[in-house]
Amino acid sequence: DSTWVTHPQQALAWGFGLSVAQEYPELSTTLIDLPATNDDDGLWTQLRHADDERLVALRESGRLVPRLARTRPDDGGHDRGPLGV
Repeated sequence: DSTWVTHPQQALAWGFGLSVAQEYPELSTTLIDLPATNDDDGLWTQLRHADDERLVALRESGRLVPRLARTRPDDGGHDRGPLGV
C-alpha cells in the first residue's frame, strides 16, 4: 500500500528538493516519488518523456500528479467527482 510510510528519512530529501525548486526555478526541478518496488522502467520513461509536471508519483496504478478539487462550503468538504460536480 503506497499510503504507508516505510522510510521517513526520505522526507528530508523530498523537502530539500522542494526547497531547491522554490529557490532556483530556473533549474526546472522535478521530484519523482518511486514505489517501494524497483521500477527502473517507470523512472526512465518519466525521464525520457518529461513534461511540465514538477511533482510526480509513480505507482502500480500509473503516474500520479497533484491536483486541486473544487468543493463548495456547504458540502462538508466531500469531493463530488473529478469535475467538482
